[in-house]
Amino acid sequence: MEGKLVSEARNLLLVDAGNTSVKSCVVKANGETIRLGDPLRDRDLINTNKISRVLLVSVRAQSYSENLQQYCFDKQIRFREVTTSESAFGTACAYENYQTLGVDRWMMILAAAARPEDTILVMSIGTAMTLDLVHNKQHLGGWIAPGFDLAKSALFQKTANVFGNADYPNHNAFGDNTESCVNFGCRAQVNGLLKEGIKCAEEYSTKLKILVCGGGISLLDLSEFDDIEVNENLIFEGLMRFV
Repeated sequence: MEGKLVSEARNLLLVDAGNTSVKSCVVKANGETIRLGDPLRDRDLINTNKISRVLLVSVRAQSYSENLQQYCFDKQIRFREVTTSESAFGTACAYENYQTLGVDRWMMILAAAARPEDTILVMSIGTAMTLDLVHNKQHLGGWIAPGFDLAKSALFQKTANVFGNADYPNHNAFGDNTESCVNFGCRAQVNGLLKEGIKCAEEYSTKLKILVCGGGISLLDLSEFDDIEVNENLIFEGLMRFV
């Protein structure tokens, strides 16, 4: 991450306001990077790190962006919210209505497009799972599917006799009770999404790079996939291209 983030930044705060949590990354003048939390919850975060500029991506309600912008205005800190665009840095969004592509996905796509590999699958495993294909620096489209917890919740809400627990299995197996059947089945969906994505992506290239991020990475059988890289900084790397 440090090699990606130190190039032009000085006292910079990158903020990723996701559905579940807000994460930030301070990029200091000496090249040091520090992962932190929500600057609106921890107001000392900006003062302590002597932030002079804030870049935000947000999929939250507009009020979050407005509150952070107002805070920066009061502190005389430069502020910019980056949103999804039709194209950026030579990479075009595959969506005709590009505004409906989540900006978090767009940042990961742009991070992938900056990589040297020709064909890259980007997978995020969170509340929802997303998969996007970047080929020759262009976004060719992707998938959205329920994440592990969301899939389980849908089962519990829509079926009368299916129930479960809060376990996260670390392997694939056949369950011998309802709870384990649900857990193993939803875990298989996580791995199955990537396997099917690889099949589709191989129509473009058999030499495929896979980038994975998100809170549900432990559900993925990493050893089952070739040339796969866990990178929790993809959103920040994409956002850093706007510095």
